[in-house]
Amino acid sequence: MTSEIAVIGAGIAGLAAAANLLQADPACRIVIFEQEPSTGGRLKSHNIGSHHGIVELGAGRFDPDDHHRLAALVNRYRLATKPFDYALSPLQNGLHDQGRQILTGLCQALETLYCDMPAQKRHAVTFESAAKALIGPPSFGLLVDMCGYDTFAHPDLSFEDGFGLLRHHPETNALFSGSKRHWSALRDGFSALIRMLEADLAQQAEIRTGHDLVEIAPSAHGKGYSLVFQTPSGARVHEVGKLVLALPVAAMRQVKGLNISVSIRERIGSVPLIKAYFAYPHRWWKDMQVEGRCFTTASMYRKVYFPEDADYLMIYCDGQSAEQLRHSFLNNPHLHRDFVSVMRDALPFATRAESVPAPVDHGHAFWPHGISFWRSGLNLIPSGCWRIGDNAVICSDLFTRRPGWIEGALESAEYVADALLSRNETTPPIIAHNDSSQQMTRTWPS
Repeated sequence: MTSEIAVIGAGIAGLAAAANLLQADPACRIVIFEQEPSTGGRLKSHNIGSHHGIVELGAGRFDPDDHHRLAALVNRYRLATKPFDYALSPLQNGLHDQGRQILTGLCQALETLYCDMPAQKRHAVTFESAAKALIGPPSFGLLVDMCGYDTFAHPDLSFEDGFGLLRHHPETNALFSGSKRHWSALRDGFSALIRMLEADLAQQAEIRTGHDLVEIAPSAHGKGYSLVFQTPSGARVHEVGKLVLALPVAAMRQVKGLNISVSIRERIGSVPLIKAYFAYPHRWWKDMQVEGRCFTTASMYRKVYFPEDADYLMIYCDGQSAEQLRHSFLNNPHLHRDFVSVMRDALPFATRAESVPAPVDHGHAFWPHGISFWRSGLNLIPSGCWRIGDNAVICSDLFTRRPGWIEGALESAEYVADALLSRNETTPPIIAHNDSSQQMTRTWPS
């Protein structure tokens, strides 16, 4: 006899977990609940329309040589890819080469420190304290500005995780000798992957959007759980036999009745991030020799990407800068004028105010838990997923050793069927890998 399984969260982790459960037991009944009006979570592509292109407001890129599970899905669904290759351009136009030389020297000094430092100490000291002791506070501030990551200065970010972020990401990865990687984006956006997963699940699972989980309680009818959701039409209660939680772990403390140990809860840190864009009637930067570059600035517009094949500029920032940029998008009527002023500083003598047209569209996505990590630097739950009861598991990339959050989410989803179903009922996951490599223990943005 099978019982209904509820999956909370219709992002990549939740959809992959549901697919693996159905692979293991095609007879199980699955309902997927999603808080937002649409599925996908942080796989959020926005089609600006016409010839402007598709902007990624969530996941943006992946490395097929390292993110094997994601690459397998992309190949399975025959999704077209394109190179994601932006040259890091710190400081100011005309100083990029000098800026990259300085940044390369700082990165190599930190790499030497990382290799010489005992593993236990890498987890015991913060990235900020170790870097400041090595290169000094002024150089550390310059490192943050040139890389475009406020997260480096987070007081709980371990040296292990901070160095992992520095070495993992496309723009800074290329600064390390012998570590050039080949990054790709999806030509039709990462939301295309979500649509394919949904299509596979359509005949076997039900997806309900607009359902915000607010409370979990033991079922009054025996084994299982009573779930209380807030929906646009009011509160709804759903009884289930088994439960998969595929939400950001840092956000689960908001769910009444979900008691996560303080020793776990207080050791998980998170940092907000924002991705935003301005779309224009034409590519006004076309003749400025900045296409294919990622400018980093000391403003809240930390990283600005100048594409070669689209008429929009994409902006990334995290931490305090993300909070500031979100506030400006919501409250500043002169936001674009201020952005142009920053671009004129980054491109002196090249950007006249009158040469930048008014945007035809703009938008942003703010992710409160965009970057998550273990405050201790040590993964306290390295088992892939967290079995919090006989019939309930938490699925999260935090419980894996993958350097990319999508790859980690897909790996965690592989463990769900084995955790919820008896071993003699399970079959290999839809994407199986015998990869025993030990990677970083964090969840960096892609």
